[in-house]
Amino acid sequence: ALEIISQDDSSGDEILEIPADFPPDRMNVSGDGWTVGSAVSRVELERFEGRNVIVTISRDNALDWIGDFGRYHRRVQGAEAILFIDNGSTRYDITAIADVLKDAGLHGLVVPAPFPFGPTLRGTKRPHVAKFLKVAMLNLARLRFLRTARAVLNVDIDELVWSDGPSVFDMASQSLVGFAPFYGQWRFPPPGATLPLRHRAHVWQAEDSVRCPVKYAVAPGRLAGRMGWDVHRIVGVPFKKLLVRKDAGYWHCAGISTGWKYRDRLHLSLIHI
Repeated sequence: ALEIISQDDSSGDEILEIPADFPPDRMNVSGDGWTVGSAVSRVELERFEGRNVIVTISRDNALDWIGDFGRYHRRVQGAEAILFIDNGSTRYDITAIADVLKDAGLHGLVVPAPFPFGPTLRGTKRPHVAKFLKVAMLNLARLRFLRTARAVLNVDIDELVWSDGPSVFDMASQSLVGFAPFYGQWRFPPPGATLPLRHRAHVWQAEDSVRCPVKYAVAPGRLAGRMGWDVHRIVGVPFKKLLVRKDAGYWHCAGISTGWKYRDRLHLSLIHI
């Protein structure tokens, strides 16, 4: 029998807690004529304990991009470690990713997750809710690896986080609820720039600049860190709009893309900044 100990119906996210008399090695679920099962993973908290950690998911992004991304956040935000979730890259193996991150000065772990990312829902204000893999991996990271980290930054390879004064890790750890959300803005390379591009080429913005959705840093040991982590929010945190930081944000680099989601990110009317 399966007992649901906790469930968050408000977001569509669910966490099932299954009581057990001893740590199991495997869990099976049976139905009418079928059985599926999975090995049960062990919690691994020591690697990231007390550290400022980036969590990101990536597929086939250029190794140069990954290295630049890691070095930038180590130098500018004080990142110390990274939990890198590889979504089935075919251009290289996870050893190559680990080597690049080491060269960038980050401790960490590369977790292979070669599964479908999930469909995008149409006709809804929250199309990302169907991206099951990213939400699942964020919460796997929260529960299995990052529960004792000092603070965690949820950010993608094409995003560079800036802050005025304290780092976003500090903002999260010093926040009353342990949550530091911030908006982003698109940045572009000069018109006619030759591909491939690097982050540092993105010194232009669109004339009609559109604000990018919230990203965030969170302190796992505080109230927000114990709630469900989503792509652009923490599930259940009250007064979210009041918590958005004005002294932090991110640059969303349009040319840092494999084209998996948007095929035409560079063709806009631009102005130099």
